[in-house]
Amino acid sequence: MHFGNGKTISATPRRNKEQILVVLEDGDHMVYAGSRGKLADHPKRHIHESILKIVSLAFWDTHLKKDAAAQSWLKENIASYLGNEAEITTSP
Repeated sequence: MHFGNGKTISATPRRNKEQILVVLEDGDHMVYAGSRGKLADHPKRHIHESILKIVSLAFWDTHLKKDAAAQSWLKENIASYLGNEAEITTSP
């Protein structure tokens, strides 16, 4: 994508960069919006929002702050934190 200011952003996944995919059990896309709109409340909304917040903060702390504790948590403890509420896939 070109922004006209000399900067270009690629929408292609970057190879050899850490990527994390978290798939929420019984999740839906509305959890990312922070609102259900006209949809009925979701019984796992608060659990899913908490998972997204914790995992996102750990990811950003790892990559933006170079936080070794956050990086270690992502590599060693995230699966036990997620339990049966989500599946995680990491690469590379």
